[in-house]
Amino acid sequence: MRIPLSLKIASRARTASLRISGVSERNPGAQFHITKAFNKARVRGRVSKDIIDTKGRVTIRLQGVDAPELHYMPQAAKKKGEQTKEQRKIFLVLESQIPPAARRVGDSRPETLLEGGGTDSLACRVVTAVDQPDDAIDTYGRLVGDIEVTLNGKDVNLNQWLMFKGWTVPSFYNSMSADEIQTLLKLGEEARKKKRGFWPHLMKTVGTLNFKLRYRKSAPAGDKGDTGPVLMPKLFRRLSTFAVNKKAKMVTGGFKAYVHYGLKKLGVEKLKPIFTRGVLLDIASFKGRMLDKGEEITIADVQGAMTKQGLTDLKQGDAVLINTGWGTLWMKDNARFDSGAPGIGLEVAKWLVGKQIAYVGSDTWPVEVNPNPDPDVRGVVHQELITKNGIFLHENLDGSERPAPPRP
Repeated sequence: MRIPLSLKIASRARTASLRISGVSERNPGAQFHITKAFNKARVRGRVSKDIIDTKGRVTIRLQGVDAPELHYMPQAAKKKGEQTKEQRKIFLVLESQIPPAARRVGDSRPETLLEGGGTDSLACRVVTAVDQPDDAIDTYGRLVGDIEVTLNGKDVNLNQWLMFKGWTVPSFYNSMSADEIQTLLKLGEEARKKKRGFWPHLMKTVGTLNFKLRYRKSAPAGDKGDTGPVLMPKLFRRLSTFAVNKKAKMVTGGFKAYVHYGLKKLGVEKLKPIFTRGVLLDIASFKGRMLDKGEEITIADVQGAMTKQGLTDLKQGDAVLINTGWGTLWMKDNARFDSGAPGIGLEVAKWLVGKQIAYVGSDTWPVEVNPNPDPDVRGVVHQELITKNGIFLHENLDGSERPAPPRP
């Protein structure tokens, strides 16, 4: 079940009240109770910090949207100890001089909307829907969600308002529901077609970084002399990182090659060979048939197959290979094969995590059930196994020739 969260910061430092409703995200009559899940909690991701700071504040990351950068601090392509003195010197100089990805365009600013509240401090609600409270926090210690305010008696969702006005572009988290994604996509497409916000100024080609431009922090918004082209934020961040590192002689080649081959350290091609016990869970044989698209494998299915195969339990470090029979469609009925797949869901994924296995494979393309029986979730097994627990997934295994059961 996805849990709607509404944040309310308490006055005491480093404490907060989190109102949780298990009823419905959009139900205004939902009953809330208080959790202290975030009190004195720390995140250890890209940063290590308290989620609630010493003044009782929480940083919010607007869910599902990304905006053009006015300034960006790129990261060095090499670790500090691997850089030459010349590379380090050039990088530090250029790092502080990155130009904006976009000039200020137009006068329809978000602050104009918020000024309608009539006060310097405007009350708001931060709403998100997650499976567990800690799922609401990203790797930078920010609470990810929608900000809602009440202006002139009407509730306004700022995430959606920014997309509708053309000041942001869609940028989704895996934890977002299908409805949340589709709402932002429709608003973004309408803004693009009607050329609102920065859309008329969007660059069609990336080009090269203009180091002559400077970010003027004190420049008035809407200044007619401060308008110009806009580059998609994710492209700008990569372009600025490439351009600075290229001048610092830490990367070579062109931008296209840099983007295409940018992941050089954590790609699956860097994975060392895995030597461990392999355990085949033949769910298709246990059920006596090929599983159907969208059919979720349960713990009862797994345990039933293990009993039939003479397996008493899984061991730490096992590679668990699941045969659903779906792979027999490959190159025979590709349209049906691609339309979805049977597979494990979050229940079995968490059960496997508890067994401390190292690897999960299947004869389907997603490993996990697709579509998920819960229409509000997607990719939850990938998140649970890969992102949260570092367990590898292997897709599209050939289960047509099944080996003998493993030794206990």
